[in-house]
Amino acid sequence: MDKFKITYLRNLTILVIVLNLSILILYIIFDILIVEYLLIPLIITLIYIYIIYYAFKNYGIFTNEDYQLHLKNINFSHQETESDETEEKPSCFREEIERVLNEQKLAEDPEITLKKLANSMNRPMNEVSKLIKGELKSSFYDLINRRRIEHAKILLSEENDSTVEAIAYEVGFNSRAAFYRSFKKYTGTNPISYLSDR
Repeated sequence: MDKFKITYLRNLTILVIVLNLSILILYIIFDILIVEYLLIPLIITLIYIYIIYYAFKNYGIFTNEDYQLHLKNINFSHQETESDETEEKPSCFREEIERVLNEQKLAEDPEITLKKLANSMNRPMNEVSKLIKGELKSSFYDLINRRRIEHAKILLSEENDSTVEAIAYEVGFNSRAAFYRSFKKYTGTNPISYLSDR
């Protein structure tokens, strides 16, 4: 960083000296009004452009750490955060999604979509999708169907007069076949066998 600063100051000094000499020559060659109202503002603008360009190009405004922090703050950087932040993130997201699903009973909605879930969480849809895949290691429909099956298992375990089909609709499935498929996928058995084993 010190080497950069020395190079930067040297180049800036050379530039200013050259421009000052140029201004003196311009006063000799051109009319004073042209020099003061046209050429000097143009030269000053060039100096500003050079300073800003060189500073940004070589991180002269920020130290490298500050520059990375600045990028994160304006959402241009998707680099990994520190390990303790990474450990907190899944649990926070997991808690948030559990709370929203429980409070609003979204899994029981047969018309549930990722967009509806994202809206309920006040988050962008692509962010929720990425967090479900990355933090929960699941897809949206796996997450919802797994919750529906857990709810169905509780209802099947209770002694009531509900039919298997009624329970399927109650937990959010819109067809008996979809319920049976998902039940087999997440429990390894079908609802009737599950009931008989209880």
